[in-house]
Amino acid sequence: MNTKKNCFYTSHETFSNWSELLPKFYTIKTQSLPSHPGGNSSQKFFKYEFNTKTSANKVPQNIKKELNLTPYQNYKVDPIEKNIFKTLNFTRFSNLSQFCNYLIYSNDLPLTQLIFTIQADLKNLPNIKHLIQLNNFILPSEDCSNQSGGLEDLFPIARSLQTLYDPYFWNKLMLLYFAKFHPLWPYINLKTFNPLFTSPSLLNIIYFAGYQFYSHKSPELTSYMESAVELALKQIYLKPCKNHLQALLILGNLYQFRGDMKLARACQANLTRMMYLMGIQIENCSKFNWETKLERKLLHRRVAIANFNVGGNLEVFPAYLVEVPKLDSALYHNLYSFKSNTTNEGYLPFVEGLNTMEFYLTLKLSQLTHVFCDISLVSSQLIPTKNISIMEKQLARNLELLNAGIKAYEDSADELKKEFPEFEGMISRCAMEIRLSYFDCSLNLLNSFLSINPPSSNEIATKILAVCHSMAPIILNEQLEFDQIFNYYGYMVCFQYLKLIKNYKFNTETTRNLT
Repeated sequence: MNTKKNCFYTSHETFSNWSELLPKFYTIKTQSLPSHPGGNSSQKFFKYEFNTKTSANKVPQNIKKELNLTPYQNYKVDPIEKNIFKTLNFTRFSNLSQFCNYLIYSNDLPLTQLIFTIQADLKNLPNIKHLIQLNNFILPSEDCSNQSGGLEDLFPIARSLQTLYDPYFWNKLMLLYFAKFHPLWPYINLKTFNPLFTSPSLLNIIYFAGYQFYSHKSPELTSYMESAVELALKQIYLKPCKNHLQALLILGNLYQFRGDMKLARACQANLTRMMYLMGIQIENCSKFNWETKLERKLLHRRVAIANFNVGGNLEVFPAYLVEVPKLDSALYHNLYSFKSNTTNEGYLPFVEGLNTMEFYLTLKLSQLTHVFCDISLVSSQLIPTKNISIMEKQLARNLELLNAGIKAYEDSADELKKEFPEFEGMISRCAMEIRLSYFDCSLNLLNSFLSINPPSSNEIATKILAVCHSMAPIILNEQLEFDQIFNYYGYMVCFQYLKLIKNYKFNTETTRNLT
């Protein structure tokens, strides 16, 4: 009886015949080994091994992996390096006023990070949570996401949910997405978008994004849309693909502007892992056609920008590691090449109600947004150093780059107004919101500089004051259409003014204007 175990063959007298059956590149060696307790003492063990002469003739292949793995450098700042949350965890504030004074008037962290991202973490600290609970009677607790404008009093629940069976309702949501959301966050290629061949999860996210701009919300519709998004997320996490990556980018932006930072970070973490699984960071890949390669490069840059926005340039909390790809001019021209007077039906959109002129205008606005977002990504990075003069040069260079970016966007928007006078309102709205984003990037840079280097003069404060004076008229203008997700900018200006009045000395006229 012959058995095989751990490359050893056991046999009695008949095992010697096996040597004739083995190939020539095997050699048989006899080895005296102690028998297993209880076994036959006359049993012998034979083993075989490869001849080293045959393996020496094999030529090892030299495989080169050319990957663009330039890491996205995360720099640490001295005031933030000691982790402000651990410091606050052992700090006791006597009242809410003392805590607010510390947040507004200290230079430990930028106000942009405080309002936009850190507030969710601060609320989870035990001492801060206790302080908020003691002052609940003076803090607003209104849930704005479920406001319906009194529709629940006019229509019963069944009548409200009956809207879900109306095809016009879903088409309206998709039109709202492409008219309001897509020009500012262009994650989808309109030239190749077809709802019939798009992932249902991505369609649910698109409908949910359009619903944020829907004017006839109701609690029942809101609950249904939220449930559809939760179901879509469960399907997205299990299957990495381009459509699901786009869905996570859209949903991450929505949660971020709504103030749900935990959900926004969860989306950012999953889309980063999904990007690596799909190999989007690999530039030279012959598997895809030319247009698909450009689209993958754009998604790579959008993921990098999304991670930077959530993490913050001061690394107040951990940011995700994403490589920043190289700029490619083809991304902003060839992918969006389209003539407004074309008769090619293949370029017409598959969204009912979006005509050819609106389609072409949306493409152009998306192209301009891509360019400005990439400029803001490059110009928002400050490398901390103890040399103040070097930091000042970095700040001046980045501010100059931001100014050039917003000027190029607004000049192009003016040209579009002349080409499409009937859509002047849509173009003005997009230009206004991009300009607010430009002001936000400028304030972030200036506040970051103050956190790295304590102020020695009022020069930086004067620049912050100039930015706030430019933002205030836009925010207070009642003629402009404002959506709920952009209320962040109003809070930002108010906090900046409060900090300037307390920490810096200005002349009497400037102080009176601030007040």
